[in-house]
Amino acid sequence: EFSAGEIAKIEVLPLSMTVFGKNNDKFLLRFGTTYTDLLDPVKRGIEEFCSRNSIPVEFINEEL
Repeated sequence: EFSAGEIAKIEVLPLSMTVFGKNNDKFLLRFGTTYTDLLDPVKRGIEEFCSRNSIPVEFINEEL
């Protein structure tokens, strides 16, 4: 569990996201492929959360 003040940055990839803590902790969350229609609303929510809490967020599109 992270509070906003403990998060250094968030990286969002097409099917996962990584939360980097200020104390060098790292948490990987995989979205999965079953409910792909939910990915965009979740990513928008992450972007809004980061904006409200002044947390850097990077959206990375992997080339396959």
